[in-house]
Amino acid sequence: NGMSPATREESLQWSTRWIETILKYHPDFVMADDLRLTRALDHVALKKYAEAAADLDALSAKGDSPVARKAREFIAALKAKK
Repeated sequence: NGMSPATREESLQWSTRWIETILKYHPDFVMADDLRLTRALDHVALKKYAEAAADLDALSAKGDSPVARKAREFIAALKAKK
């Protein structure tokens, strides 16, 4: 993708900070769970597996929404990778 590892890491950290800021002030807006899923995947990419698991577990418990289904798929993929 042309990004150096440091730049990629900084980009993921920047994304995570913005997501956390948005969710702090707008926790219930229509795309909040999508942002939480993005944050979880950012955490996986940053090798922050405990944080990723917390977000994915919370999202997967939200019934049969598209985001909940995706979260369950990512949980299964992460378990399979171990």
